[in-house]
Formats: sequence, C-alpha cells, structure tokens
Amino acid sequence: MICPKAGGMYFRSENAGCALGMAAVARGCRFVPVDHPMAESERRTLNSEAVWGEWMLKVVERPCTCWSFQAPREMRIKDVIAHLFDRHVEGKRDWNLAQLVAWVETVEPVEIAPPPSTPVQMEPWKSVGMTTRAFLPPSEIKAIAEEIRKWQAVRDCLALKKKIREADQNRLALALSSATQEKYFN
Repeated sequence: MICPKAGGMYFRSENAGCALGMAAVARGCRFVPVDHPMAESERRTLNSEAVWGEWMLKVVERPCTCWSFQAPREMRIKDVIAHLFDRHVEGKRDWNLAQLVAWVETVEPVEIAPPPSTPVQMEPWKSVGMTTRAFLPPSEIKAIAEEIRKWQAVRDCLALKKKIREADQNRLALALSSATQEKYFN
C-alpha cells in the first residue's frame, strides 16, 4: 500500500506519493529510471495524461482560494490536483482525499478508458538535480526499446566493420613489410 506524501508523484524509498502517484500505482503503473531533459513546469505532474487521458490537460479554475502568487488562478487539471494535494490535503489539511476525489469527479469526463492491460511505465526523470516522475505508455516504451535495439545493431555492425578494416590494414602492412624486406635484404 502506498502512503500519501506531498511534493512528488512517487517516493520509492518511502513507498509514498501524491494523489496522482497513488492513483497510478493503484491502476498498475510502475516507476523506472530514465534520464531526459524537461521543462520546469512539467516536473511535478509529468505526462500523467498518458495514464488518465488528454482531459488532464484542460485548463480550469482551481477550487481553492489561494492567492494567485501561490498558484495561478487557472491551471491544467493535473496541476490543480497536485496543488490541492500538496497544499491543502497534506499541507494546510483544510481538504481531505474524499474532497479531492469529489472535485476531480466534477472535471473528469463521464466515460473514462479502462485501465491498460499491461502496466504503464512511470519513469523518474532526473534534471538539474531534481527527481520527478513521468508516465510513458507501453506503446512508447516498446517503440523506444525497438529504436535502442536497432541502434545497437548498427553500432555492432560498425564495430565489426572497424575490426575488419583494422585487420585488413594490419595484413596490408605486414605484406608491405614482407615485400620491403625481400626487396632490400634478399
């Protein structure tokens, strides 16, 4: 069971996470490491729309009364969820998870796609000394794995060509050396 904790989607060492992270784990998602640059604004909720759908990117007015210098008045749904969880459920404790779920139900579409049949990879992203989480759907992971496999095959082929070229150069040098020795020493 994952415990609630503000500030990030998932904390492996503590088996804790935010509302988005807890929901993703409950849906069967996993976190695996990957290095990739990303925008500062994406670190907290990176690619959660891959798990829950494009509706998470819709910009809405947040339901809390925080000052606009603390959080923009209008934000993407996924960012509102992160803000409400971090600031109100775990921070001020003036909201609870049931209230957060009730608010999400007011903005999510009526029909939501069924959970994926294979777990979605949720990958920590390391950039500028910070660790945040990203979601990658299985189709993207398979495509990336295929690209890596193809690139490795190209690298192996080029390495073999280099070895052959070096062997040919060594044979040529040996042949020239033998020819030179015969010419001058025989």
